Amino acid sequence: MYVPFIRKGKRVNERSAVTSPSQHAFTMKFWFLLTVALASILMLFHLHVINRHTREAFPFSTSRDTWSHDLTSHRSRRTAPPLQSGTNSVTWREEQSKGDQETHHVFFLKVHKAASTTVLGVMLRFALSRQLAVMLPKRGNVLAEDTKFFHQNVLRLPEGRSHYDMLCNHLVFEERLIRRTFLHPDAKFLAIVRHPFDQFISAFQYYRKVYSVPYLTKIPGRNPIATYLKNPDKWEPINPLTSYTNNRMSFDFGMKHRYVSNETYVDKYVEYLENTFDLVLVVEMFDESMILMKRLLGWRLQDILYIKSNRMHDKQEYFFTNQDRKIHRKLRTADYTLYNHFYKVLRMKISAAGPGFFEEVMHFRNIQQNVEKFCLEPKKSLSLFVNSSSWNEAFHVSYLDCVLFKMEEVELVDVARRKLGPLDGWPELSSFNALFF
Repeated sequence: MYVPFIRKGKRVNERSAVTSPSQHAFTMKFWFLLTVALASILMLFHLHVINRHTREAFPFSTSRDTWSHDLTSHRSRRTAPPLQSGTNSVTWREEQSKGDQETHHVFFLKVHKAASTTVLGVMLRFALSRQLAVMLPKRGNVLAEDTKFFHQNVLRLPEGRSHYDMLCNHLVFEERLIRRTFLHPDAKFLAIVRHPFDQFISAFQYYRKVYSVPYLTKIPGRNPIATYLKNPDKWEPINPLTSYTNNRMSFDFGMKHRYVSNETYVDKYVEYLENTFDLVLVVEMFDESMILMKRLLGWRLQDILYIKSNRMHDKQEYFFTNQDRKIHRKLRTADYTLYNHFYKVLRMKISAAGPGFFEEVMHFRNIQQNVEKFCLEPKKSLSLFVNSSSWNEAFHVSYLDCVLFKMEEVELVDVARRKLGPLDGWPELSSFNALFF
């Protein structure tokens, strides 16, 4: 007998409203499998996100080691033995012939406000004297300051070159991009650090007065640095990548800002850096660092001469208490961990450098002082003659050398861009072009 089944005003066949057991089981199984599949997809996506953030935060993790393993051979290259002095009768030329040839493939991490402009000058003058291919920005003197992606701002290689020989302009460190994409695989990796409080003071004043960075110029008070230290979060920019005062050295070395308060992350990252860099110079031991660099690279003493660059001569002197320093140390622990580690490493390298090391440093300082005096008012017709010693061959310092020593960073980079870059019809360097070449 047919009986109509009425629900919500609709007539439905009673037989169609009843689901068989087999159909019900199939429906339940279908929805169960669909739920499991969706849950699996969500779990895999979650794991992918975690792994991506882990690789991003920890470039020294196992996943990275699979690609970086073949890049570690540069650590085993032999360096020249230390030169001795005093009763040692070995001459500079004899000792030099026993060591490696001079290194032309160098990466130098230019850390903000850490005497890095002075080192950049040394690097660029060496490159100019050897006609090396230097990775340079297309314009200005910075490759990148707030991102690791700087390749769009790179001046192309000169014709016939496969890799850049040197890289020494400002960028945020990214080993994979630098080593695999741009430089020769045997490039030596160098960097520099400075005591974090001194680096902070220098950066604060420089970027407040010279570049008028907005977040720094807004800070009031007779001592704006003390005002900042009372409440740094109030003044720091929303985007930490644009800060010059928030663990800036660590950021230059490639640390992630969101992890700099993680002690484990910072310790592991610093360990990774030690295994990556052949030498990290220390500003507080600058001349000792330069001699270690000279030995590591097999360069000559005249190759590392310098006149300090990019200094503020009219900077204001402020008084800071021990409490100010304690506050800064507590706030910027990543920079202190980085600095303390490489300060200790440099001390160990100096201890292992041999008994003649400090005599070589003093010899270098004496020549450095004579060069600075000569270059105060150099004359085109005169040159400074430096006698040979256990650490150097005889050489001259000319008027042109003094011009290069005293040249500002932007102009020196411009000289290198025109003389070492591709021949794209760069304009002449006015009067200096005739003098220089």
